[in-house]
Amino acid sequence: MQIFGYRNYSNGYYYIQANLISEYHKNQLRPITFLIDTASQVTSISYNDSLSLDFKRDILQSGKSISMLNVTMPTLVIPEGGLALKLPNNRSIITEFLDNILIHNPIITNRDDEKKVALIPSILGLDFLNRYRLTIQNSYIILEK
Repeated sequence: MQIFGYRNYSNGYYYIQANLISEYHKNQLRPITFLIDTASQVTSISYNDSLSLDFKRDILQSGKSISMLNVTMPTLVIPEGGLALKLPNNRSIITEFLDNILIHNPIITNRDDEKKVALIPSILGLDFLNRYRLTIQNSYIILEK
């Protein structure tokens, strides 16, 4: 079984799309574009993606602060979340469940903070990636079981 991600040539990073499965947000059909980050231990949802997914923030627990792209940010925790990814035939879906997924929960005090936070993507970390063998071929990254 193979799942394909793609390379963004403007920044050289690889990305993959998935839908979040959780009882803590309303917009279940909106896909999230995740940066594939083998340096990150955990999977996390960006602040911008979390806003468009319409999370029930008031019932989520605070999580640990995480560091990425020279920013340390508080988080919220989605317990027992899942990611649904389409297989190449575009008909089949594979679902992977994680013990928890973090949501970026920045403290925004001014417009500059808002601009910085907007640059931080959702991250697909090693808690997910360790389940697959990763291969890079041309402009694609392949996750294979």
